[in-house]
This record gives sequence, C-alpha cells and structure tokens, in this order.
Amino acid sequence: MGKRQQIFGRLLDSGALGFALLLGCGLGLHLLFRDAVDSLAPLYYALPLPIIFAGWLVLAAWCLYRRKKGWLMAALLIALLIGGAWWKASLSWSGKNSVDAENAADLSVAFWNAAHNDQPTAELTEWIKANEVDLVALVEVGAVSDELRERCRRDLPDFSVRSLPHGMAVIYRGEIEEEVTTLSMPNRSFAHLVRLSLDDESMPLRLLIADIGPNPFYPRHEALGEVYSLADWGEPRTLIVGDFNTPFQSCWFEEYLRNFNHAWEDAGKGYFETWPWFAPVLCLDHIWLSPDIRAISAERQNFWSSDHSLILVRATLEELKD
Repeated sequence: MGKRQQIFGRLLDSGALGFALLLGCGLGLHLLFRDAVDSLAPLYYALPLPIIFAGWLVLAAWCLYRRKKGWLMAALLIALLIGGAWWKASLSWSGKNSVDAENAADLSVAFWNAAHNDQPTAELTEWIKANEVDLVALVEVGAVSDELRERCRRDLPDFSVRSLPHGMAVIYRGEIEEEVTTLSMPNRSFAHLVRLSLDDESMPLRLLIADIGPNPFYPRHEALGEVYSLADWGEPRTLIVGDFNTPFQSCWFEEYLRNFNHAWEDAGKGYFETWPWFAPVLCLDHIWLSPDIRAISAERQNFWSSDHSLILVRATLEELKD
C-alpha cells in the first residue's frame, strides 16, 4: 500500500472515530439530559434513537470493510443495545385501553399535517366517511377554497368546516363555535383553541391545535409551556393535538404527562414516530387527552400527499363528576 493510501485510510479511520464520538454524544443526551439543556437540545433532536442505531450499523459496515474485527463486534453490540432501547422507548404493541374500538367509541379524532396541500380533498372526505371519523384537525393546510368547502358540504353534509389562521383547519361532525382563542409565539409557532358542541352535553369539547416551528435551535420549552397554559389542564373535555416538532420522550412533555394522557401511549400499536411516514425516525405529531377522554385505539394512516402520518384515535367520554 502506498504512502498516500495509508494517509487516506488513516483520515477515513479518524472520520469514522469522530462519527462514533458524535453518535456517543447523542446517546449520552438520550440517557442523561434529553433536551433539558438548550445549547445541547439541537443535537438531541438531530439524533433520535433510530438515527443513532442506523449510524452504528454504518460504522459496523465500515469496520467490516476495513477488516477491523474487534471494532466490528463492538459496533454490532452497541447497535444491538441501541436497537433494543429504541424498541422499548418507541414501540407500543398492545395498548393499555384496547377494546372493540369501533363499537365502543364515543368520539373518533384525527390529526394530520397536510404538508401545505389544499384541504379537504376528495381523498380525505372519502376516508372520513369510510372510517366514521367525527373530528379532523389539520395543520399546514395550503388553502380551504370555496370549491373544497362545497365538496365537503356535499360529501359530508353533517359536518362543519372551519378555516383558521396560520394554515390550520377543523372538520367536525357538529357545530363549531365562533369564538377562537389564538396564540402566536416566536419560531413560527401558533395555536388555536376552539370549542365544539357535543350532543346531549352542555359542556363543549375544547380542541387546541398547535403547530410548533421546526427550528431545532429555538428552545421548545417556551412554546410548549404556552400551549400547555392555553389548554388550562383543569378544564374537562380537552384535546391537545398538533405537530409539536418535539419527540414524545422530551423532558418538556413531563408536565403534559402529569395531567393529560398521550393517546398513542395508551392505545397505539406500533412505533411512536410519525415522520417521514415511509421511513419514520421522528415522533413529531401528538394527540393528548384530558383524563375524562379515554383513548381505546390509535392507528396511523398514510397518504402520498404528505410526508407526515395521520393519527386516528377512537375514545370514550367518561362521565363528568359534579
């Protein structure tokens, strides 16, 4: 082997070592701090466990190519451990509240990031009818044109359609109250609180839709705290849905977990990650329910028009205490 090849090989080995150190730092954040330290949070968001797992597999392939058997075994072992940790943290198979969801559900709720496409399309309205969905909350909607509204009235005559500022929309089987509370935050983050009538109940359904900006260098805790305050966790019949651009394991969701139930954790089957749906590595989209709304099933639906999975949750409404 020539001298140039030796130097080049050493440079590549140094690059592989640096890559391994980067993956190690990412793993350390998952184990120790998560996104609690603002200056380190971007690395935490950029290196979810599936990416770290894939990175160690790439390093294992590199060790095999370079015929470094000791390093190969170490890389494979680390990849196996990380894969197991990801499996434990990001997969829900049975669902704590699993029952015959379609017959038992009082409410079917869907959330979807529409990726700036005009809505509701014929594909979406057909899906709503086929799955007997009561409520669809949308973010990153391109436009809700008069033509689309008319088609929605024709295809879904029992539904109301409400377009909200900042690219959000609500499709609901019932009446949507006029009053809307809007929250504008830095980092292109917005939230709306709308009230929806419920049959045979004087208490309306409170729906909070959030779209948190994707900039990883902007601290998440500020926006998540403001959304949580707007939700007013003491109020019953409350749903918080949105693209939070924040993983479920974030330390800033701990307050949510104390007072709301995460629908996918309680009733989902499969991995938490929702983006991109064809190779999911990030858990960005969430549905949170107040304790009096009990998720009994949660599933995903994928459409080619968006890179986000749609989340469908079926739930029962618990009797409110006086």
